[in-house]
Amino acid sequence: MHIALALLCLLAYPDSAHVVGTSYYGSVALGLRPAVRDSRGWLHVVYSKNWLPVESEVYYSFSTDVGISWSPPENVSRDGGDTVSVNATLAIDSHDALHCVWFRQGWTGSQMSCDYYYSYKTDSGWTAPVNISRMEAGSNAAEQPSVSVGQDDRIHVAFELSRQSSCEVYYTRADGDTWFTPVRVSAPPAWNEQPALTVSTDSILHLCWRIQGADSAYIYYSRYDSAWSPPHAIATCPSWAGWPCLAAGRDGTVHLGFEGDDGSGETDVYYMSLRNGEWSNPVDLSNTWGRLSWSSAVAVDHAGTVYFCWSEEDSSYHSEIRYRWHTTDWSATTVLAADSVLNSWSPRFVEHAGNAGPDLFWVSRDPTGEPSVPYLIYYMKLSPVTSVTESPMPRLAGRMTQPATLSRGVLTLRCLRPGESYRLRLLDVCGRVVCTRSGAVVAPDGSIRWTVGRRGRVVPGGVYTVVAATLRSASFRRVVIVP
Repeated sequence: MHIALALLCLLAYPDSAHVVGTSYYGSVALGLRPAVRDSRGWLHVVYSKNWLPVESEVYYSFSTDVGISWSPPENVSRDGGDTVSVNATLAIDSHDALHCVWFRQGWTGSQMSCDYYYSYKTDSGWTAPVNISRMEAGSNAAEQPSVSVGQDDRIHVAFELSRQSSCEVYYTRADGDTWFTPVRVSAPPAWNEQPALTVSTDSILHLCWRIQGADSAYIYYSRYDSAWSPPHAIATCPSWAGWPCLAAGRDGTVHLGFEGDDGSGETDVYYMSLRNGEWSNPVDLSNTWGRLSWSSAVAVDHAGTVYFCWSEEDSSYHSEIRYRWHTTDWSATTVLAADSVLNSWSPRFVEHAGNAGPDLFWVSRDPTGEPSVPYLIYYMKLSPVTSVTESPMPRLAGRMTQPATLSRGVLTLRCLRPGESYRLRLLDVCGRVVCTRSGAVVAPDGSIRWTVGRRGRVVPGGVYTVVAATLRSASFRRVVIVP
């Protein structure tokens, strides 16, 4: 399969990413944590499919080849009739068992019912969905549930429950096949919504959510050791904040991403971390003027490197995916998914990046398309970042002027001067040299063909840069997207 290389600012990302599936549910077809990677390296994802307002179901697909191909979608919710099953989130335990939670709205006669459901995957398929929220009559919910697995493989779930004049955040967990009665974590009478939950390596539960006031919205936090701590605000600047997303590192650090408005009417995305019981001050990672930054996603790898993505929309309502990472400092912003036609929304990371680099999913669609045109769910594998760099990562925009291809591990550079000799280096996203080649002579057709790899190993999928230099010191850089 040929992978097109192009300016990242004009990247036709369907050539560098892989389509997972289609959905008619819209830009929010992906839940808060829709995907996981198992111990074999297989990827698993759940998403909403079909057309609202009826018969929207939760579907599941998996990939055994780093996201290049995906299994046919399998119906997890299996509702049928006049129901809406959306906002699915996925977790995985130490035995590679998959656990899915989603929101379901249905009707029994004229009575609407809203609840959160759970299913887990066995060798024979997904189990029958179980109602784990058991909401009272007249209750409602619409936002995304959050699920996390503890060190003991217990399944923990946070969700919101709203009534006419209030909304609260609840928590429940499973002990084997038994689900506990949900308990309220938030404190009335404020409007509490958008919970995000994670479990750190010390088995402490960390829960963030938004509290909405008359003219402000703050991020609140509570932790569970033997009991839930009193909720308290951890982000009061900017004055409006929402949509938290959490990731827990191996060192016990908890990483938080959220979106907020500092009063200018334009939203940015922010990052905070919890270390040794103290939250850091918010850091504005988008910091753009005249653009809307929203829908942040955060992940962390085994080395503690933090990966951060978000959607960014310009004044013409065109949206793209942007990306930064942190080792000792934050990197420059990279545009990962930008296209002159397609809009891209809702980036979602697998929470734990391991040592292989983060896994990224998002939703794209032609905004001018007919209603029959589906939304596309994409996957991209990003290369891992290390704290050891041999050269800084260049700004990718404007660095490539000619096309190139990668096929079966062979990188082809074209439109070069025949007979010229180059020294080639392949750099990962932090500037670390992955592999090199000296004395690469341009063929009569103006091309260089280079089998990229190191000691017989295939280069992991991700974003790379080729740096080529001649004896005359002429050089160029080109962006490489490895599937």
